[in-house]
Amino acid sequence: MSCNGPCRSIVLLYLSIALLFLVLADDEVPSSRSRRDFAVAGYLPEWRYLHGGTDWDAICEHLTHLIIFSIEVASNGSLAAMDRFPPEAEMARAKNAAAKWGTELLICFGGNSRTNGFPEMVASEQTRRVFLENLVRGN
Repeated sequence: MSCNGPCRSIVLLYLSIALLFLVLADDEVPSSRSRRDFAVAGYLPEWRYLHGGTDWDAICEHLTHLIIFSIEVASNGSLAAMDRFPPEAEMARAKNAAAKWGTELLICFGGNSRTNGFPEMVASEQTRRVFLENLVRGN
């Protein structure tokens, strides 16, 4: 199976994002945690936090990076399925715990059959711009 055109672009984009995470993982961590020579990343699906009661301190205490799953991207650059993202109060608790333990919070876009709009979105400069504007505004 060959991967050309848009498929190749998507693969290169994902590899670039993975490389960026590796580079960022080498940054100094806050003094609340001793310096580590490696990253310890955790992946948190929405079924773990949507109903509340998540012990963010227990999660963040042991991680350098926490990846929150996931926001979908529509082909027009809009953000979709935001009902799966942590509610505001839950996200505030996650941010507080992450700050306390020096954990970086990351957001996953797509994955597990939630990537349908991504290839079309990245194929157009206009829809990439809309996507970035939506990220900045939090739409």
